[in-house]
Amino acid sequence: MNVDRFYPIIALAFLAAGTLWLERVTRAPEIVQQADRTHPDFIGDNVRVARFDTDGRLAYELDADRITHYPASDITDLERPHLRYHSERGETSAMAARGETGPDGEVVDLRGEVVVLRKSHDGDDLIIESETLSVWPDAQKASTDSPVVLKNGNITAYGDGMRADNLAGTLDLVGAARVLMPSSRRTRP
Repeated sequence: MNVDRFYPIIALAFLAAGTLWLERVTRAPEIVQQADRTHPDFIGDNVRVARFDTDGRLAYELDADRITHYPASDITDLERPHLRYHSERGETSAMAARGETGPDGEVVDLRGEVVVLRKSHDGDDLIIESETLSVWPDAQKASTDSPVVLKNGNITAYGDGMRADNLAGTLDLVGAARVLMPSSRRTRP
């Protein structure tokens, strides 16, 4: 039997074994660990964070009864957060039972009894209610895929979700939407 014929097979076996070993050594861990929320590095009560625009005017404020920051995940939990925007058109505020901001602080996720109130100078206030709402404070945008109730005067609208842009002045209901408007003298047959 000629042993030279087995050298390519032996070389291929070593190459295959080396490839399997290299793949296992460089593979990312398959177990995704949950963010560590057991050891906070900062807890604050009755906290207010203010953000100013480039002209030095107050853009928005974020108040919370308590904030807790977890360094391992860089997540901040908020208890009773209250976010307020100030503009020439009036004040818009968003309140919830709880909230959370991620590592970059770009988005505030509100949950539990979320209420948004947009007060205008002409008294035409808008109230939005939902169970969840994601808010991008710097961009002044918000969205939710939770059911939404909007109230404006005696008009009430319902939607499966919502997308809003405070700077553009747009608010879109997502999914099945319905609006209840009382009849007026103009709309009666």
